[in-house]
Amino acid sequence: MFESQATWEPAESTREFSIYGSDYGFVTIGRVVSELAGQRAPGVRFRFMLHNPSIVEDVINRLRSVDGMVIPHGHVSDLPYADLWRDDWCAVVAEESEVGDQLTMDDIARLPWVMTFQSRSAYTSAARQVQQLGVEPHVEVVVESFLSLPHFIRGSRRIGLIQGALVPLALQAGGIRVVKLPFDPTPLVNALWWHPVHGRDPEHTWMRSLFEEAGRIVQAGTHRDGPMG
Repeated sequence: MFESQATWEPAESTREFSIYGSDYGFVTIGRVVSELAGQRAPGVRFRFMLHNPSIVEDVINRLRSVDGMVIPHGHVSDLPYADLWRDDWCAVVAEESEVGDQLTMDDIARLPWVMTFQSRSAYTSAARQVQQLGVEPHVEVVVESFLSLPHFIRGSRRIGLIQGALVPLALQAGGIRVVKLPFDPTPLVNALWWHPVHGRDPEHTWMRSLFEEAGRIVQAGTHRDGPMG
C-alpha cells in the first residue's frame, strides 16, 4: 500500500474529491481547479457541494468525510488550511436607485437590504462591520447564494454586498450598478480547510497544491478571461 501511494500518478487517478463551499467559491476557484485537473488528471472528478450554517457549525466532523471546505477566515479555526486569494466587498444597488456613486451611512440605515447567510454563525464580514459601526440594517431578504443576490436588488430600493470577483457576473444580470461603501471593508482572505486525517494522503496533497495554484490565478484575475489554455 505504501509503495502504491508513493508512486501515485495524477494522470492515472480516478479519485473523486468532495469540497464544501459557496457559489462564490465554486464560480471562482472551483472552476479554475476543475480546469487544471482536467488538463493534468482527466480521470479525477470534483464534487462541489454547497455548505450551510449547520455544516459550518459542525465543520470538524463534516470534514472527516469530505476533502475540504473553501470559506474565508473568521468562520473556521483549529484546522489545517491553505490561504488561496484575497478579495474585497462591493455594494450593489438598482440602476435607478436614489443612491449616488457612494453609499452614505444614512443610506445604509434608511434603505432596505438583501443579506446573505444572516445568522449567528453565518454572516459576511462587511455586514458585521455595518453593525459594528452602530447601524442595524433593515433586512428585507436573506438568501444563501451570492450569485442570486443581484436579482433581488434589480428594480428595488435595496442594497446588497458582493465580492469583487463576482462583480462582472453580477453586472451581466443587468439592472444594477456597483457603488462605493462609506467605510473601508475588511478584505476577505479565502482559504481551503481540511481535516488532519488527510494530512499524509499524497492524492490530497496534490489536490491542495492544485487549489493553491488556482488561488494565484484567481488573485491575478486571469480566470475571468475564459477557459485556460
